[in-house]
Amino acid sequence: MARRRISPGGRGSSWRRPWVVAAAIALFVIGLDFLGWLTDTESFVFTLLLGKRRAETDAESVARIVEEELASERLDSPLLRFTDEEGKLHLKINLAAGQFLRLAPALKKRLEAEGAALLREQEETDRGRAHHLWEVRSPEGSRVRILFSCRKDGSAPEPAASKAARPFQAAVIMDDLGYSLEAARTAAGLSLPLTLSILPFSPHAVSSAQVGHEHGLEVMLHLPMESREGHETEKHTPGLLEARMPDEEIRRKVREQIYGVPYIRGANNHMGSLLTEDAGKMEAVLSVLREAGLYFIDSRTSPSSRALETARRLGVPAAGCDLFLDAPGDASALEKNLRELLRRARRRGWAVGIVHPYPETLEALKGSAALFKENGVELVPASVIVARASKK
Repeated sequence: MARRRISPGGRGSSWRRPWVVAAAIALFVIGLDFLGWLTDTESFVFTLLLGKRRAETDAESVARIVEEELASERLDSPLLRFTDEEGKLHLKINLAAGQFLRLAPALKKRLEAEGAALLREQEETDRGRAHHLWEVRSPEGSRVRILFSCRKDGSAPEPAASKAARPFQAAVIMDDLGYSLEAARTAAGLSLPLTLSILPFSPHAVSSAQVGHEHGLEVMLHLPMESREGHETEKHTPGLLEARMPDEEIRRKVREQIYGVPYIRGANNHMGSLLTEDAGKMEAVLSVLREAGLYFIDSRTSPSSRALETARRLGVPAAGCDLFLDAPGDASALEKNLRELLRRARRRGWAVGIVHPYPETLEALKGSAALFKENGVELVPASVIVARASKK
């Protein structure tokens, strides 16, 4: 029986059929078109079907515009980003005096040209800075908050004779605020220029900072850091900076905490006897404070702290705490330690003390103004002491 012969155009050579070749070419072209759409270069079919793909999120497009305008105006100011729990993007830019006036008109014009809308402007000031808050709606409707924090114009240089006669000064920082709004209100109502240090993520962090700001008090961030003792409270301290964390995670957490407390001028450590001994980890912390334009107070919870030497190396304005002034349940401790703080201020020119919002401390502070006056020591915000200490 003769074997059947399969012709070249038969089943064994179906790959040669014209429709197979056409399908292969079509798939190739569609693949190229899809690749072009993914990379936002050249695409026709997928752009027509799906619209132009955004290589960045809608909110990030606003951040890009801000960065480009900063570069265009030659303003070397880092842009801090934070996304809150609701997914809203927050941007913060620190500027020198006058730079905001230069940037704002061009940035408004650019945002409008890109299809964004400036919904709200708000301005507030404190002793050292003017704060401009913008709420921007991106082209696709996302809300972005931009905070411009601007240093005020500096005063004229102090005459040499005046420098020699500078007064004795001391700062008193009240730590651990944020868990009781009543404590913040009581502290603010003492008519003393205390510096309020507020724990991030505490229930009343924002409202406590608002109270301090409304009373003209300086506000600080109370950065929680790991201790050598491993306090039980550390297990329940949100935002705790731990020595085992990679540097980038520490930087991310510090940025997040900076955004969590408004009006801050600086930061000090909460606990931290382990972390402050690690110069490398403190460099990660302090590098973020530097880019945010904040000072640092070393609470000196460890005699082996490397925080101040690291701050000086990085150019971060810094000072150290001289005394913890109070003790829970001991009303007499405050006056005794205040007198020692005043002695140190008169001996060196300045000093820094830390208190806590214990009921007996808040009560005892009511009469402390007379004690400062009797000893010829001026009670000032922490930033004033930092400025003097940084010029040593």
